[in-house]
Amino acid sequence: MNIIIQAGGQGRRLQKYTTNIPKCLISVNENILLYHTINALDKSYPESNFYVVCDYKSEVVSNYFESYPHRLSPKLITPKGIGTCSGINDALSTLNNEPLLIVWCDLYFDESSFDNFDITNGENIIGL
Repeated sequence: MNIIIQAGGQGRRLQKYTTNIPKCLISVNENILLYHTINALDKSYPESNFYVVCDYKSEVVSNYFESYPHRLSPKLITPKGIGTCSGINDALSTLNNEPLLIVWCDLYFDESSFDNFDITNGENIIGL
């Protein structure tokens, strides 16, 4: 299964926290939002390929991955165009025609969030 995590937002509503970092790197309960999402998804879909779409301050996210790597080594995708759809399109262009889950990392997921998703039918899922 392929999992695309959209992590490209500027975080304007969280501006006091996102002056120097994108919102996916904001710490919540001793971990960044992005790693909360990856950890929750890994519990439910342990053999998945992870792709992180990041455009706003993507160099900061890349540096974070280098300094604090996640054991799953998600692939960072910086969109060629502007906006969420551009990033998702770039990610899709690298994937095979396998089941797909798309989520946004600024939604807080815990480890039980994905327990009720049924991916056995091969349909794609978009988590909002």
